[in-house]
Amino acid sequence: MIKAKNSKVSRGIPAKRLNFIMAGITVVISVIMLVSTILTSYGFRTLRSATEDYLAWQRSANKMQSGSDYLTEQVRFYVEKGSRLYLDNYFRESEETQSRDASLEEMKDIFSGTEAYRELYSAMRESVELMDREYYAMRLKVEALGEDVSAYPEAIRNVVLSENDAALSPSEKDRLAREMVFDEVYQQSKSEILEHTTSALEKLLDIMEEREKTAADKLNKLIINEQILIIMLITIVVVLVVLTTVQVIGPLVKAVPNIKSEKPIPIGGAYEFRFLAHTYNQMFEANSKRKKQLTYDASHDFLTGLLNRNGFEKEMQVVDIDTSALVIIDVDHFKTANDTFGHEVGDVVLKRVAKAIKDNFRSYDVISRFGGDEFAVMLLHVSDENKERIIEKIRDINKALSVTEDGSPSIAVSAGVAFGKGLDEPTLFKHADDALYAAKNNGRRGVTFYGESTNPA
Repeated sequence: MIKAKNSKVSRGIPAKRLNFIMAGITVVISVIMLVSTILTSYGFRTLRSATEDYLAWQRSANKMQSGSDYLTEQVRFYVEKGSRLYLDNYFRESEETQSRDASLEEMKDIFSGTEAYRELYSAMRESVELMDREYYAMRLKVEALGEDVSAYPEAIRNVVLSENDAALSPSEKDRLAREMVFDEVYQQSKSEILEHTTSALEKLLDIMEEREKTAADKLNKLIINEQILIIMLITIVVVLVVLTTVQVIGPLVKAVPNIKSEKPIPIGGAYEFRFLAHTYNQMFEANSKRKKQLTYDASHDFLTGLLNRNGFEKEMQVVDIDTSALVIIDVDHFKTANDTFGHEVGDVVLKRVAKAIKDNFRSYDVISRFGGDEFAVMLLHVSDENKERIIEKIRDINKALSVTEDGSPSIAVSAGVAFGKGLDEPTLFKHADDALYAAKNNGRRGVTFYGESTNPA
């Protein structure tokens, strides 16, 4: 019976007295902080938006310039080396990836109509115009190589060489192709594209600086207003924090780790919390005792104290079957002994068998009574090389069971063994069962390894 007037519980300020004060203060704080947060958040969003726009534009401008430079790189590689790979790279970028077009489209909605956008658009237009010269150079290279132009992209097939250029020899066409993508005219066009891109970034930076300055000024004013509000709230908040920390938060903070780690919680704080803590500790103590007993009962055999089948199967979930062996042990003629001497003596026999098994196997081996007179042992970290040792253990068990001083009959066991390498759990059990069946059929009091003859034990 829980006593509400317990001396540990009666001390402490009732939280009810603090409730009205906290309610009023909470309303005031909530309204003030809500307004302040909304305004400040808006200022941050404005500033962040300006920065993000600039970064996005800068990425797009760089991507467009990179796309243009990539095309130049691939056309130059092609006219120099004649590898179709570079030509394919060129057309994959210009017709499929289209980095330049995509980057310009990304910024259209945000900066369309600005001087910066017009500069970037001019760079794009000049880059596209330069492609005609690149197509011409690639057509010259194709003919210089003597290849079938019909196997090339449409843009190459549609190029019409001038009468003079068409009459050139392959080597002259090759030389002219190189000149067209390396001469001053081509380089001048590339320089103009870069100038437009650089100019666009500079103009964009001016726009962004103005937007960021405006946003920063507004944000600065909002922050100053918020600082004034914070100063006004400090006194109220300090009082509230002290009261709630001492009476509520402090005890809760101390209690939570104990609850998580399933330990009793300290008693302190407001009256209501003290009462709850005291009640919890009483319930915790009673529940812990019940839980331990239930957990043990669920996984252990009540007669022998060994794991039951349920507990054994849980242990099997973490066992490395490949490096283990399953031993199923059965008491020879147990039914006869049980019928002759009675169930009480039969229980004594089972306890003796359980003790003998525990004494002869290692402490970390998984030992279980499956039910009736059947036991199972999961030997960990063993292999075929341990067969003789397993036989010796069964012999030692039978030797121990042959001597009795408690009035129970002398008994013996038979065992079936299966090694787990390469097997799943159901197959391992079946092999061990088959081995036990073979041991029983071969005169009992023996050990049979799956697929082998019985060894006397």
